[in-house]
Amino acid sequence: MYVHNKLVGNESEDLLRLREEVCQKSSRIFLWVVLVVAMLNESYDHGGTLMSMRRRLHQIPEGLDNLFADILARTSAEINDPTELYHAIKHTIDTPLANEPHSVDTNTVARYLLNCSRGLVEITKAQPPIIQFIHETVRDYLVEKDGIAKVAPDIADNVEGSSHNTIKIACARCIKKSKIPPSLLECCTNAHDARSMNRMSRELSKSFPFIDYATKRMFQHAELAELHGIPQITFLTHMTVGQRGDSEHNFSRWRRWRNIMERHAARKDKKGVPILYVLAHQNLHHLVEVMAKASFDVNGQGGRYGNALQAACFLGHVETVRILLRHGADANAEGGEHRHALLVAAHSKRSPSTATCIDVLHDHGTIDDPHILHLALCKAVSNGNMRVIQLLLNMGAAAHSPGTNGVPLLCVAVTSGFVDVVKLILNSNVDVDATGSGNSSPLELAVTMQNVELARLLLEKGADVNGVMLPTPLRQAIGSAHQALVALLLEFGADVDVGTKHEGTPLQYACWSGDLASVRLLLEYKADMEYAPWLDPEGISQGRFIYPLLEAIRGQHEDVAHLLISREANVDIPGILYEAVASGRPGVVAALLDKKANTSANSRSDKHILVEAAKLRDADIMKKLLLHGITINIGAEDLSLALFTAVSSGHCNVARLLLEHGADLVKSLEDHSYLDAAAKLSDDGAMLNLLMGFDPDAIYLQKHSGSALRCAAATGQFMNVKLLLEHHAGINDRGGYYGTALQAAASNGHVGIVRYLLSKGADANAQCGHYGNALQAAATRKFRQVAEILLEHSADVNCEGGPQASALHACIAYYNSGLVSLLLDHGAKVSRDMSLYHPAYHGHLHVVELLLKRGAHPDTKQVGTHQEYPLIIAAMEGHLPLVEMLLTYGADPFVRSRASGHTATSARHGYILRAVRRARINRQGSLYNVTSDENDE
Repeated sequence: MYVHNKLVGNESEDLLRLREEVCQKSSRIFLWVVLVVAMLNESYDHGGTLMSMRRRLHQIPEGLDNLFADILARTSAEINDPTELYHAIKHTIDTPLANEPHSVDTNTVARYLLNCSRGLVEITKAQPPIIQFIHETVRDYLVEKDGIAKVAPDIADNVEGSSHNTIKIACARCIKKSKIPPSLLECCTNAHDARSMNRMSRELSKSFPFIDYATKRMFQHAELAELHGIPQITFLTHMTVGQRGDSEHNFSRWRRWRNIMERHAARKDKKGVPILYVLAHQNLHHLVEVMAKASFDVNGQGGRYGNALQAACFLGHVETVRILLRHGADANAEGGEHRHALLVAAHSKRSPSTATCIDVLHDHGTIDDPHILHLALCKAVSNGNMRVIQLLLNMGAAAHSPGTNGVPLLCVAVTSGFVDVVKLILNSNVDVDATGSGNSSPLELAVTMQNVELARLLLEKGADVNGVMLPTPLRQAIGSAHQALVALLLEFGADVDVGTKHEGTPLQYACWSGDLASVRLLLEYKADMEYAPWLDPEGISQGRFIYPLLEAIRGQHEDVAHLLISREANVDIPGILYEAVASGRPGVVAALLDKKANTSANSRSDKHILVEAAKLRDADIMKKLLLHGITINIGAEDLSLALFTAVSSGHCNVARLLLEHGADLVKSLEDHSYLDAAAKLSDDGAMLNLLMGFDPDAIYLQKHSGSALRCAAATGQFMNVKLLLEHHAGINDRGGYYGTALQAAASNGHVGIVRYLLSKGADANAQCGHYGNALQAAATRKFRQVAEILLEHSADVNCEGGPQASALHACIAYYNSGLVSLLLDHGAKVSRDMSLYHPAYHGHLHVVELLLKRGAHPDTKQVGTHQEYPLIIAAMEGHLPLVEMLLTYGADPFVRSRASGHTATSARHGYILRAVRRARINRQGSLYNVTSDENDE
């Protein structure tokens, strides 16, 4: 079926016969059929007949191996086209052509590989694409059946070595011929972030598609070539020796390209790094041995880790370490980040290879400095490298000596968190409580790290459960709220009552932080609930904490407080009831009162207990406090303040209780106006009704009702206004910021209250308060509807007084054109000397026009103020229509002021200047006079 569908040609008996011959000759090998059909179709495409296709079939050998040999032995067709000849030369010469493009498209690459391999290699469609044989039988033929010997006999004896050497040469040529763009030169030394690295990689893949591979793999291919018997000493020697005409040698070029590919500055190779260091760093030990035998300096300094031996030790390249030592590398040479080969190996986390490197160094007999051994041990402990630690201990490193910065080695192990390492150090007979200069013991460090396993291990080895410093481990464990640690320390006998004045005892801190589980544990281990060692004889605390119960209440931890109270904690503590009330915990207050807590008022804060209770909005708590006699030690002043708090907070039930227990509205503090506070509440008059019900003689009401009415009107509480008026509050009483209730309502735009007050006889023209009268207040605050209502009720539109002289002046000052029209329509007088400064400044053309039509003078300037002439300020602000209008109404174009000069110099825009000049020309009658005037100016 495949032959029938794929073999092309003119349908005839000859074509049928050819198809049968193909199938017969195939020996039922499908891949043979695929390849042969393609070859016959190619013959047909080149103009061949069915007869020539049959002859070609007879030339094709049977069997897959013979077919592969025939395909590979075929030469390319004769190249006649100049372009094809050019590309053939380009791919066979060593040096790229000058104008050769750096990148080629994928299709070109695919066609090139297909041509070179005679169709036996393909590019997969996977992402990323890979190159592979079209079938495994091709690999079998070339490798297992010695097909390469038939195709390329010159490399048949060492195919792998020759192949790696060829790729190495290609990499070296690429590096040599690829010139670094100027934009990437700074990347040779500077670090770059991930984003710039990705961008640079994309640019390089376009401009230099092979440079990344060449830089990363060149020495690896050289290593493999050396491994397979292709000598590399000449290549390595030439890498470090500049050739004639070159400003730098090939290794320097490679180093710079390699630095460009490296993101981190610390990993970039600096100028002068030896090639042997690079080879050791990459673990190319065959090349290392070649260079060592050729008398290259094995101790040459350069690179991040110092020399080649140190680099190999850090990376755990055991064989490279052996070779270097065998050829005279100095294991005690100092240099690099870690100074010494042993320290470099100890810093490394590449276990077990680094341990083997240390073993090799030791076997070589070069490590004899105890200080170096101990430093290496400290670093291995911090890295948790068990094999290295054990090895160093066997080599004589002292586990009991202080570590770096005087911190004991056991503390270093605990801080690192490696349990096995801690066990190993403990088995070396070290002091389990040693602190050195680090101050904290190993157990304290384990608790700080919240590591239960390490803490248990140390306690089992005899660590002091109370530590060597304060705060104790138990107090630290409670501070981190780690229940398992707390239980462990208590299990090993931690003292539950040890503490400091600043850190407190474990129980005090647990109560303050609200750690209920720890409090339970501490109480089970008999922690003292009354322990307060930092109280002086007068009961004043000299520390941060006092009693556990008091700390729980202050921290607002109700569950902890209830637990302590249920365990019969002492409640007879001065101030405890106040703290409970102030923390806003009614349940705790109730529990304390049930336990007969101390209700005496020993301090000013205690006397405010009812004030704090009034904030709780809990009448039951207030009732319990009052029933427990809390008022006995509290004076009338404090009771009055509590009542005011309840009233202003809107807590009617609490206020009622206080009034029932002696709070006197008439005789209480004069500076607390309860009615004012009640009048502002949105409670439909509930609080006012309550207060007025407790003042049967209306003494307090008569004194404060006017103020309360103004408060209700200002805050828009209509029901409170109505209730106060029903109780005969003075509707026209004057006082305070707003003067009258009507002005208070008008100032805040409360239309309904304004109507209601006017209907009840409020004086619309009362002169008082901040705004002078209600109409001025409405005009200043721009409440047009309120102004309309006032005018309907005979408010005097020309009534003078207040900060703006009249309502019209207020409208002009606060530029409300709608209200200006309203007031003018109701007879507001416009005087000739009325200032137009404000509307001119803001460009309100309509307002200025209204005032000018009613007789305002365009050149009026208010004396004794900073205000300018209307024309000057309009010119300065660029209001051309306003300038033209003022000039039309007779404004003087020559007007001057001391601050701004004349109108022409005030004009910031050319079109305004031209308008002023035209007015001057019309006024003077000649251009000469205008020009002369301007020259004078």
